Amino acid sequence: MIKIKYKNIIDLLLIALQYSKPATLIILLNSLLRGVKPVVQALLYANFINTALAIFNGTQDYSKIFIPIMGIMLIIVYNYINNAIQDVLSTKQYNDIALKYVGELTDKCSRLSYKNIENPKTWDLIFRTCIDPVPQENFRTYFSAVVDFIAIVISITSTLVLMASIEWKLDLVILALIVPIVVVSIKAGRLTYNVSKQFTLIDRFANHYGDVMYHRQYTEERALFGFTKVLNEKYTKLKTKSVNKRVEIARFNAVKTKGVSLFAIIICLVIIGVLLFPLQKGILNIGMFIGMVNIIFDLISSLGWDLSYKIRQMVEGSEYIKDVDRFLMLEEQPHASDKPVPCKEVDSIEFRNVSFQYPYTERFILKGCSFTIKSGISYAFVGVNGAGKSTVTKLLIGLYDNYEGDILINNKNLKEYTLPELKSMFSVIFQDYARYFVSMKENVLFGNILREDNNKWKECLESMEIYEKDFPDGYRTNLGKIKSNSLDLSGGQWQRLAIARTLYSNASVYIMDEPTAALDPMAESKVYQTFSGISKGKTSILITHRLGAAKIASKIFVLSDGKIAEEGRHDELMQNKGLYAEMFESQKGWYVDEK
Repeated sequence: MIKIKYKNIIDLLLIALQYSKPATLIILLNSLLRGVKPVVQALLYANFINTALAIFNGTQDYSKIFIPIMGIMLIIVYNYINNAIQDVLSTKQYNDIALKYVGELTDKCSRLSYKNIENPKTWDLIFRTCIDPVPQENFRTYFSAVVDFIAIVISITSTLVLMASIEWKLDLVILALIVPIVVVSIKAGRLTYNVSKQFTLIDRFANHYGDVMYHRQYTEERALFGFTKVLNEKYTKLKTKSVNKRVEIARFNAVKTKGVSLFAIIICLVIIGVLLFPLQKGILNIGMFIGMVNIIFDLISSLGWDLSYKIRQMVEGSEYIKDVDRFLMLEEQPHASDKPVPCKEVDSIEFRNVSFQYPYTERFILKGCSFTIKSGISYAFVGVNGAGKSTVTKLLIGLYDNYEGDILINNKNLKEYTLPELKSMFSVIFQDYARYFVSMKENVLFGNILREDNNKWKECLESMEIYEKDFPDGYRTNLGKIKSNSLDLSGGQWQRLAIARTLYSNASVYIMDEPTAALDPMAESKVYQTFSGISKGKTSILITHRLGAAKIASKIFVLSDGKIAEEGRHDELMQNKGLYAEMFESQKGWYVDEK
């Protein structure tokens, strides 16, 4: 489990140590070496130059030159292998973070209260922290900034110590330069990240348009409808708006940071000129002078670009880590990621004066809704779009619990059941049913992760007219469009596979929540008839706005204005000549073949 409450960029180090300790410790040690290297290198060069001059003047033996040469050779070897070592360690850390830390963020997503998933503002937060860019990329960028900053601080500090031994007043000048660089860089980092936050929604839309234009699953419709140009214009417009704003901020930041950095460069060059005086007086030897010049050139690079850039990245990272903390503080659904727990068969379900409105909205979807469902009977909920049909499903399976009134299962309040218990009671095929790019067999086994019954999962597939002989590798055929030997199913085949997955479940109640809405009414009616036949004896609930499919149900509930307006069998409701009959008459042209 994630153990850290995120407050600032330093917490990234704690995350790294928690999930990739060996690699992180070596990376930090290496940043220490990188920090002291410029001063060590300058001292070695100074020693080498002074020794060489002494040998030339005949005041020292040739053997004295080998120690500085060996030191310089070690620096050269370190420079040669450092990048390779860094790449290996960074890759190891990246993989550890991807496997462990990102895995726990994913687990957190799976435990989120459903209202957070449907809330656009919360989803923007999830998008920034967990989706785009992926967390391990954010982590690598910001962690690298911290490590580089540590190396820069050590380098500047060691330079100041060395310079103080020559002229301590020069240190005060450099420190005075660092303060405005830090202040400007912090403001620039916050501004950059806040702009990114403002454009999260635009980036989400742009990414969606990009997916439609490039992903394989949209190929047929792109070719058929020729909408690529239109979407490309939308994509370009959104991206241009986003990019232009970021360029504007980058330009603004560059003017401020570079203005300060340019002044720092001028001061550093002046310092080199000042060092000529102790050189002239003999206080500073030629070797140390050249070494100090090299250090100051490194300092120019650090103050002129590296320091401001890394501070800006660290501030962005600090803002990102605060977003991660906000994400981790989002309300969770208790036991949301737990496996289903087998429990008693569902004998009855009762909605008793239930009212419900979705979070962050004012309209009541259900208003005093009451009905009763008995075991072993097939039911249908019908009504116009937005009448609250799918809301009934969401309340039954525990996605929302902020309703008024009572929902009873076996005369026990639904809120007294745990989510794992509810998972075992209900099996749902949603309108946006999942298409898993794994084998056909695995697609069905997902319906019940507690067991594998070879006979039953095959029976479920065959009951939906999905036969092993029709596929190249039988039921082990990989589905989707990822592997070279995988097979993509038609829309109808994916729907039948989703129903087979539901049938494989041990649930007491099967719910079909308009999974066939994309089909024409005749095809939808046929799928429902097949489902009704193979689920006979089970409690089944059909959610549909097409009344032709509802005819097969033993009892139909008509939802209107948030409550049950009518209920009964098809023929009874038609005789009543009420809302159901009116709706059916308006739709009967869809089912001309059923005359």
